Amino acid sequence: MMVGYENEFEMMQDQIAGGAREVVVVSIVGMEGDEKTTLASKIYTDSFIMSPSFFDEEQDDGQLEDRLQKLLKGRRYLVVIDDIWTAKAWVDMKKCFLDCNNGS
Repeated sequence: MMVGYENEFEMMQDQIAGGAREVVVVSIVGMEGDEKTTLASKIYTDSFIMSPSFFDEEQDDGQLEDRLQKLLKGRRYLVVIDDIWTAKAWVDMKKCFLDCNNGS
């Protein structure tokens, strides 16, 4: 249960479901224990934001990147990523998220 983040939840919901056509990155940052994962989970599972499942089998980085790009191409998508601790990890990951002017 998440307590005290109703405004943040509504703001994120508006940002994600809004009419923007370009890719939007919404970051949730804070100290350990600030319920960042709980907030992200609540957004991801919200019935207003549909969340399709991804794949479970193990793949190398190149295969995973290719599969993710194909899955997301031409779609409006929301991807929740938890526990990124370095800028390099984000730089490596963000190239997977194509901007197809569909407001992802």
